[in-house]
Amino acid sequence: MSTSKAGTSKLRYERYEMKYFIPESYIEPISEYISAYCGLDEYSAKSGDGFYAVNSLYFDTPSFLFIKNRKDDLDDRINMRIRFYGENPELPYFMEVKRKVKGYIIKRRARITDGDLDRVIYDSAYSYPMQEGSKEYSNFHYFLHLLHSHGAVPQIIIRYLRKAYFSTINDYARITFDKDLVYQVRDTLDIRLHDGTSVPYIGMNFPGGGRYVVFELKCNITVPVWFLDIIRTFNLERSAFSKYALAMQEVITLQQERPVFFARRSGLSHVMG
Repeated sequence: MSTSKAGTSKLRYERYEMKYFIPESYIEPISEYISAYCGLDEYSAKSGDGFYAVNSLYFDTPSFLFIKNRKDDLDDRINMRIRFYGENPELPYFMEVKRKVKGYIIKRRARITDGDLDRVIYDSAYSYPMQEGSKEYSNFHYFLHLLHSHGAVPQIIIRYLRKAYFSTINDYARITFDKDLVYQVRDTLDIRLHDGTSVPYIGMNFPGGGRYVVFELKCNITVPVWFLDIIRTFNLERSAFSKYALAMQEVITLQQERPVFFARRSGLSHVMG
């Protein structure tokens, strides 16, 4: 199978996303089905089994404005996160703002090559090393502007294992399988996952045993015909799903079990209720 030259270094995406819950047993037959249209992305190509770890530290306001906007189904809303790839934090990290406007996704990202996130985000004297006026420079300051203007703070870090493909026949089409989702609540910029404290997603349990996988189809305005073939062949039903929102919904349950640890999020139940 050929490997797509497209990778995760692109600084801006504009696309549609279609999400589905599938049983883990679907990964292999769907992967085989799309082999005529796709190659593994750069990270999957380097992995022995095609899966690699994706880690995202999500930010929100103290009143959980971003998650409330999603619950209210606003036409224009955002998520903010810092992402890295692999089991352990390794540079570069990526600042990302994911904006959804009437169903269309606009994602802007900027590389971070300094591991001191407190300095990068909160030190006004910090000088971003990318060329002034570049897209990456603009994306970096866009992230900081949103973070500081909203007073956004770290809320939760989410990890999952991803297998990803890029189309070799379309301008832009991407397919991902995400499994083994876990999360840890965060109050700081610590992006390491600490042993023994990760919580598996309760909502990913498959009836009768096993776990769901999040399957996503991502493309530009024109949906490839072979996307539609996948949906019909495997009888997929589209879901409205946010990894961040689902994890924070589950935190409400943990609030009741560990009220001291989750005290700062005491207003989350009101937002999500």
